[in-house]
Amino acid sequence: MNIELDVEKNLQAQVAKDRIRIKEFFIDFDKLRKGVVGEAAFRTCLGTLNFQFKESEIRQLLTKYTQTGGLVDYASFCANIDRVFDYSVNHRDFIENSKSTAKFTESELDTLCQLLSCIRSEIKNQRILIKPQFMDYDKTKSCHITVEQFRRVMKVTKLIPPSEELF
Repeated sequence: MNIELDVEKNLQAQVAKDRIRIKEFFIDFDKLRKGVVGEAAFRTCLGTLNFQFKESEIRQLLTKYTQTGGLVDYASFCANIDRVFDYSVNHRDFIENSKSTAKFTESELDTLCQLLSCIRSEIKNQRILIKPQFMDYDKTKSCHITVEQFRRVMKVTKLIPPSEELF
């Protein structure tokens, strides 16, 4: 089933923002590691994600991922949600599907995607551990830092864009 639900898109944005690997929540309920759990366990795991689900959204997920035996295929659900961490994901689609209030023109979106791609390849090639740099400024662990703190991290890691206008 390849239909992507709105609740999944919202959850993907939240998971990407908070850097949550949701499979870890389900493993405790799957003692045989078969990739399936009961409906009650699925609901419990969804409840532990700190994401507010409506009953209708949970029913949509259950309808999509319940197998013929009544068990819920959490492995497919997790794989679908965790696609946001995949390097082959289309950044443009992810940016458009996120709950960001920023509106980009076509040229700004192209520039942003190109910039993200360059930064990603530089981080990969230089093997830069960038997360600890950001965590140093995020004392409250809220996944938010100021623009100036972001600039400092980019400067320290030598990932600063060639022109200041990109900030």
